[in-house]
Amino acid sequence: MILSEDAYHPDSYINDLRVDEKTNRIYMTDSAHAGLVVYNLDDNTSYRILDNHKTTKAEVDALSIQGKPFTMPVQSDGIALDTLNDTLYFHALSGYSLYAINTSDIEKSSNDVLAEKVRKVATTGAPDGMIFHQGNVYLADLEKQEVQYLTPSLDLRTLVKGDVVNWADTFSIYNNALYYTNSKIQDAGSDVSDMTFEVYKTALPAR
Repeated sequence: MILSEDAYHPDSYINDLRVDEKTNRIYMTDSAHAGLVVYNLDDNTSYRILDNHKTTKAEVDALSIQGKPFTMPVQSDGIALDTLNDTLYFHALSGYSLYAINTSDIEKSSNDVLAEKVRKVATTGAPDGMIFHQGNVYLADLEKQEVQYLTPSLDLRTLVKGDVVNWADTFSIYNNALYYTNSKIQDAGSDVSDMTFEVYKTALPAR
């Protein structure tokens, strides 16, 4: 997969992605230069949307994680796809706003046109990992050391918290359980050879 030059910037960090089998497109977040990237698998074309828009930009300059300041603002990062209702969710890591857009509204267009089709869904913690499953949006709260989920009624609930959550990321779901990694990015320096990184499994909430 090769992105077209207008789909990224020299300082881009193309990060998380979701594959939409209905539209045969891949949606990606750019965590260094705010925006989303869309790749069309049918014709191998790509384009950029919501470039430097407030919905993809970091909202704060610093987070407090385990009492340590994390002072690198991270733009659009978390992303989740609801394939039943054809909705794409996205969230800046350094921010507290969860946004959504219908996949049918995603097109190569100006920020002004697309912004009218984006809606703020909820105020949440600052996340990294995100995933959608059976009506719920699962997402990390880095500052609270929690994995949370947003219900269809927009009730934000805690799934797991405490020492077993340390920068939760890389969410996946299998056999009625959520798997996540602890990235510990706030503790990682140039040498991580002495660090350990875990994968955790936790049961999904009862329906």
